Amino acid sequence: MSAAKLAVRLERAQAHLDAVRSYHAKVDKLVTARTPSDPGMVSGIRRTPSVSADASADALLARYARSLDRLSAAERTVEAITKQLDAARAEEGRVPFTRDQIVGADAVKTSTGWRTVRKVNRTTVSVETGFSWTDRIPFDQVLSTYRQGD
Repeated sequence: MSAAKLAVRLERAQAHLDAVRSYHAKVDKLVTARTPSDPGMVSGIRRTPSVSADASADALLARYARSLDRLSAAERTVEAITKQLDAARAEEGRVPFTRDQIVGADAVKTSTGWRTVRKVNRTTVSVETGFSWTDRIPFDQVLSTYRQGD
């Protein structure tokens, strides 16, 4: 995906994260406001059992847990898109290797790893596969080169 499209996705994800943070802050305020003020409740001694109060407290804690899950998911999404955007910007700024730079290399690095060079063609590099055939890799997919003497 292009860096421009990723930037738009990141902007939307940031806006979503801000909204989720705001919602979580509201729920957090509700939870902290419901902290027991009766000293008997803190010690575990309840004056009178209340089914409706227990149900209300359970619902509030479940709401808090869901908002916390949504918050962490939104943060992970923003982090993942940021990494993708950084990689896309680095790829856009990368200058592809030329034939002269690859000639004499013993190995080339691609997105799949290091491969041993068999032959440098006009626009591709033939690399060993470990089988009876060779793969051709275009120069723009070469990330790095290795020479034995370097």
